Amino acid sequence: STQSTWAAAARGALIFFVMSELSRVHSFYMFSLVSFINVVNRSLAKVRAEILAQRAKDGGEDKEPEEKKQEEKKEGEAAAEGEGAEKAPPEEEKLELSPAELTKHIQEITEELTYQSFLFMRRGLFEKDRLLVGVRLCFRIQEKANRIDPDKLSYLILGKQSTEVPHQTESLKQFMTESMFRSCKALEDIPTFQALLSQMESEAVHWKKWYMEEKAEVNDLPKQFKNIDLFDRMLLLRALRPDRVTNALEMYIEQNMGAKYQDVPPFQMSETFPETSAKIPVFFVLFPGQDPTKDVRVVAIKEGMSDEDVVNIPMGQGQEDNAIRKLKNAAATGGWIMLQNIHLMQSWLKTLETNLEDVTSDPNTNPRFRCFLSSEPPPLAELKTIPETILQSCIKVANEAPQDLKNNMRRAFSMFRQDRFEKCTKPLEFKALLFALCMYHSLLLGRRKYGPLGWCKGYNFNEGDLNICADVLNNYLNKYEKVPYDDLRYMFGEIMYGGHITDDWDRRTNNAYLKELIKPELLQGANLIQGYKSPDPSKTDREAYEKYIEKLPPESPELFKMDSNADINLLTMKTENLFKDIITIQGGAGTSDATKRREDLVREKVIVVKAGIPKQEFSMLELQEKAKKKTPYNIVCMQECERMNMLLITLRTTIEELDLGYQGQLNINENMERLADAILLERVPGVWKEVINSSSKKPLGSWLGNIADRYKQLEKWSENFTLDKECLCISLLFNPMAFLTAIMQVTARQEKLPLDYMVLNTMVRNYLTPEEIPGPPETGAYIYGMYLQGASWKMPSDRKSEGYLAQMKPRELSPVLPVVNVVSVPLDKKQKEGYYECPVYTTTSRGSTYVFTANLRMESLEFNVNNWILAGVA
Repeated sequence: STQSTWAAAARGALIFFVMSELSRVHSFYMFSLVSFINVVNRSLAKVRAEILAQRAKDGGEDKEPEEKKQEEKKEGEAAAEGEGAEKAPPEEEKLELSPAELTKHIQEITEELTYQSFLFMRRGLFEKDRLLVGVRLCFRIQEKANRIDPDKLSYLILGKQSTEVPHQTESLKQFMTESMFRSCKALEDIPTFQALLSQMESEAVHWKKWYMEEKAEVNDLPKQFKNIDLFDRMLLLRALRPDRVTNALEMYIEQNMGAKYQDVPPFQMSETFPETSAKIPVFFVLFPGQDPTKDVRVVAIKEGMSDEDVVNIPMGQGQEDNAIRKLKNAAATGGWIMLQNIHLMQSWLKTLETNLEDVTSDPNTNPRFRCFLSSEPPPLAELKTIPETILQSCIKVANEAPQDLKNNMRRAFSMFRQDRFEKCTKPLEFKALLFALCMYHSLLLGRRKYGPLGWCKGYNFNEGDLNICADVLNNYLNKYEKVPYDDLRYMFGEIMYGGHITDDWDRRTNNAYLKELIKPELLQGANLIQGYKSPDPSKTDREAYEKYIEKLPPESPELFKMDSNADINLLTMKTENLFKDIITIQGGAGTSDATKRREDLVREKVIVVKAGIPKQEFSMLELQEKAKKKTPYNIVCMQECERMNMLLITLRTTIEELDLGYQGQLNINENMERLADAILLERVPGVWKEVINSSSKKPLGSWLGNIADRYKQLEKWSENFTLDKECLCISLLFNPMAFLTAIMQVTARQEKLPLDYMVLNTMVRNYLTPEEIPGPPETGAYIYGMYLQGASWKMPSDRKSEGYLAQMKPRELSPVLPVVNVVSVPLDKKQKEGYYECPVYTTTSRGSTYVFTANLRMESLEFNVNNWILAGVA
């Protein structure tokens, strides 16, 4: 029993540390020891009540009717004696348990405490972080019980990749990228997956079949790995199908913790209320479409509170003194107080913190008193907008409304009551356009979940924008005889919603939605989205529109005019963000490879990194001698070599210092520790990225391989300052725009034209690899090493025809763009008709990594360019 008691205590400590660590993910995730003790006491009371109820049931069934009568008589006499006297608190019945019963009892307490703590934490987390608490809790419990191999867990979390490029066979290259090969090579370090790549090669057809499955986490693997356990399957998914890892993790939690950890019932205020008290306030996180006032009112009525007993104060300027006065009055009289939007009162929050602490700690506070607070989350997770003591002392509720298209449409349309419809002098046009406007608003919100593929930057579109646009619509329809569609699109896209948008490509996406939605064809039943027409306003009243919203098709990327592969990108992004948060929580690489000492691990990694660094810098004096003519191309080559030298010097210096530090020859400083952490986590250290101003998202192994490839290209180019066939891998340049500018400079000098008058024009050639190119281009240069997102490239059947943009194939996330001939032409000669202006970025993060605009041929002149714009093609 002592061992069981220690196990329960250890579980409690483990849970509390998991709880405490969550604040590293978001500033709102603050929990105190006092709040955890409340969870412990609640768990103990629940288990005890269940045992007593079971005993009463068992005892009641065993007793004779006469014995029951005698007991009831004694209870009645005791009650009569105590009438009129002050009641003493009932003494808890002491539980007499046998050793076996005690062991079972402690196990029940441990399980109940784990589940109640899980619910307590999960209730205060945003939807995107709710899987995190389950995964973290499950992994920590499994680690404590020695049920997880530390090396496997490290691989899963870090997504390790080999620094060496493994042999890539043609049979596997049909569906595997270089990154996947590196991941599988790293996986071979785990005994279960020894010689994985050679085994995959021998069964390439079966592996491709498994890879293409929609639910790879449950489909049968090829026979050599058919019987591996779920954790090992997750390692394969991490390497080959990261989009299915979150689903596999949910299965793993259910398998090891129980189904109740996955099938969590939705938030009910009535079930949370018993946890509150006069000393424990409730803190609601505000989200669009969620109003906690209704939930509080329902519980207040149930608890017998009148409207006068419940004070609701929306915080704003001038409400400070009133709020404190009402808070103290409620504490004295046993009333309830709700202070809304406290995030708006930053300078006053200290005063609230002090007064709230006073009333909750005062023994004279009426036990019926309750305090409810609400606040919007900060724009950045690390910003601290609410005092720690308030967050720690409260029960936190983050009841986030679903953000799918149907729910967004319900919320948007519900803002407009019948009287808004009756104000307009053109009721038919107003109804059709308002419904389209609600759809536009919902699409903009829903598109955010796809990350950079949806919007290059994050925008906080809100219901206020929609409301103002509806007023503008009403005013314009009343003012003009003919509906001014162009003016409406301009007002909505450039001023109202456009006021939030700071990226030009996002502005283009926004305007493309308006062109598709705000148009005269709405009145004739035009499609709003795929398979969903605009209803006939003459036959549709407000109630009919509400019913029509319920007929929206199931959520899919196609509703946003995006490719079906966008869902794969979304799920992959969720996996990466989850493991990124776990690494943040761990505070470094401390838990990985726990069987080895950190020093040994660092030195092993240092040896591997050293081997991946090119041995020699470029001699800039020799290069200057060779490049006698300072042509634009030569200058770019020199600049690239200089940047490479800076990087190599930094790499060698920092890695040598780290090596000497762990050998004991130098004192280890903070910079060295950061470098060691990054290397252990398979991440590129920030100090290395800063040298070349890189925003690369590659893991360390791939990044070092990329640096080696850059070095080889520069070595070949600088040998005699000529490019073979005037062809260059643009993705291996530190500053690709410099090379593209050089093309414009060379052409401008040859044509004797002003540089400001020149622009770049791109023509995709029918060569998949540079080896296929017969010779240098007539003008400009060939570039390769570019990949498409949101579309693929259709190669023609013969070399004389031109290729064009086409829909992506399933699971082909980054199809290669063939060799491109980049030329410089006068501005008025740039090809535009039948071409899509495609932004080119250095990383999938888009945004500030923009380089230039390529013009890619579409299938025909009649093809709607908005299809590619809304698909997020780049």
